[in-house]
Amino acid sequence: MGTWTLAEIYRALGTDAAKVFPPLLALRTVTVTLPEFIIRAMETAAEDAGATLDAWLHHELMDFASGAVERMEPILPGYRRAFFYPGQP
Repeated sequence: MGTWTLAEIYRALGTDAAKVFPPLLALRTVTVTLPEFIIRAMETAAEDAGATLDAWLHHELMDFASGAVERMEPILPGYRRAFFYPGQP
């Protein structure tokens, strides 16, 4: 998972992805409405990192998700497993 994005792995695995990954690692499309300046800043940051906006945003949101592990696990069992996949701390 360090070489390819989760989306790339899902595409490669096709229907087998659901058998390989924990349920909370399933990909889900969301739509957000943000001011243009924020979109442009994210696109610029992604380009600077040599990443797609999707991959860059995933990386940024993993930082957010890391701070929520302890709070979310009791609310959403399996959160910790999905966050730390494939390892288990």
